[in-house]
Amino acid sequence: MTLAGPSPKARISSMRPTAWYQKGTGIVLASGSTSLVARWKDQTANARDLIQATGANQPSLQTDGSLLFDGSASFLQTATFTLAQPTMVYALFKAVTFTNTDVLLDGFTVTSGQWLQDTTTPNISLSSGTTAVTNTTFTLATYAVGAALFSGAVSTFTRNKGPSPTSATVGTTAMAGLTLGADGSGSAFGNVQFKEVIIFPVAHTPTQQLQVINYLSMVGGLGL
Repeated sequence: MTLAGPSPKARISSMRPTAWYQKGTGIVLASGSTSLVARWKDQTANARDLIQATGANQPSLQTDGSLLFDGSASFLQTATFTLAQPTMVYALFKAVTFTNTDVLLDGFTVTSGQWLQDTTTPNISLSSGTTAVTNTTFTLATYAVGAALFSGAVSTFTRNKGPSPTSATVGTTAMAGLTLGADGSGSAFGNVQFKEVIIFPVAHTPTQQLQVINYLSMVGGLGL
């Protein structure tokens, strides 16, 4: 599917993301390091950068352009900002290993917008106060596009262009920011690689979701 607009990035930009972390763009390495990431700059005008000042907690830049979170200490987090439901969170990512209750991403506070590994591999569920909407179709160590709508009882979670699990309430806690590789308190670390993450402060229609999924598929060479 060809995206409308002068370029795929311009098309996504016209949809007004509230934060956008792009593959290979805005990645700032820690001083003196060739791989540890201290900052992933937001590519919107909002300047909601993902930051990690502590060396032992910094993820590492990989040769495929992804950031690797080791599942034991590494995470990035924004400052808090206004981000209430409904919220769309898209990620081009892969879970490297599976551990029940490990968190791949979250909002600024604990359980405010989690993608967490749930019970049995490769399940990933959503939670903004209540764990629900479990997607069982992800594959470990394989890149995919995840598209999550946090919107109380009508929340959805898709992998690539597949169907969402039956809608169920995930709670109504506002994300108020973003944490990658851990929960909002910097624990429950997930072993995961992210290539790109985009957040919108609105619910998207199925057509809009496909536009973002197609863009991320292009970035990741998924051929969706």
